[in-house]
Amino acid sequence: MKKPMILIVDDQPETMEMFHEVLKEHFEITLARSGQEGIEKAMSIPGPDLILLDVTMPDLNGYEVCQGLMEYERCRNIPVIFLTGETDVTAETRGLEVGGSDYIRKPFNVDVALARIRTHLELKAHRDFLARRVDDLHQDLEKSEEEYLRLFELQAASRKAGNDS
Repeated sequence: MKKPMILIVDDQPETMEMFHEVLKEHFEITLARSGQEGIEKAMSIPGPDLILLDVTMPDLNGYEVCQGLMEYERCRNIPVIFLTGETDVTAETRGLEVGGSDYIRKPFNVDVALARIRTHLELKAHRDFLARRVDDLHQDLEKSEEEYLRLFELQAASRKAGNDS
């Protein structure tokens, strides 16, 4: 079974290495050292299943990166978990308002971080499954409508032929 892919976006090598070491056993890991590189990697195919995103970076901050990602249809359903040392509730609120799914505080507890990551990956898997089911149902409905119209046209043609004789 394919491991979920996690994109870690952080400008601090030690944080990236710490997360990489903890997560590499369970997940496929991709690293980005800047907000812009994070956006580019998030847009790649295949894209990540989850993004761990540092709030404070020199080029684009995490909020700007998250906002930018939410503008793209293909990125809107990727859970974004902010990494931050901040304890300010307004910063956390801002992150959730721009599209973030959760927060992991630095320094992080390994068990809590893994639990949050697994929870959001599971939620994403359920959303993806439901989206596929909705697409399948739409296709089935379109086929049914086409079949109904074809039968209606045949019935109308049959009536017309009966009236013409």
